[in-house]
Amino acid sequence: MSAQESCCNAAEPAVRDLLRFGIEVEGGEELLRTLSECPDLPVHLRGAANLILNWFPDARLSLRWYEDPEKPSDQHPILCASLPELNEERFQHLCRVIDDANLVLLTASCWTFAALGSDEGFLYADLDEDLGWSDS
Repeated sequence: MSAQESCCNAAEPAVRDLLRFGIEVEGGEELLRTLSECPDLPVHLRGAANLILNWFPDARLSLRWYEDPEKPSDQHPILCASLPELNEERFQHLCRVIDDANLVLLTASCWTFAALGSDEGFLYADLDEDLGWSDS
């Protein structure tokens, strides 16, 4: 079994679990490796999903792998929360909910930073240096 197959197999239960909690997993080997090597991350993602979906049942959540095109070493998972209808009031409320979800995610071993974007709500994380995948 190749390292890639091993990584995918180890992450498969986490991916299924996240799907059950409303988080689509859109990523390749790097994201699957993160899920398999950070067993507490899916638990914290479920907590964040519960919080977001409690306030916004129509939100679409997806876990993605981000690579900065201008700085290839800047790679990390992002949890995206997009809403079908986003007016100013809903956006402000989403900002507050994502701030709370951020507190849940910051306790995960490999989730070290989170922020909100302006087009769609999203949380993103730099991987912990302990894993050897730091962005610096």
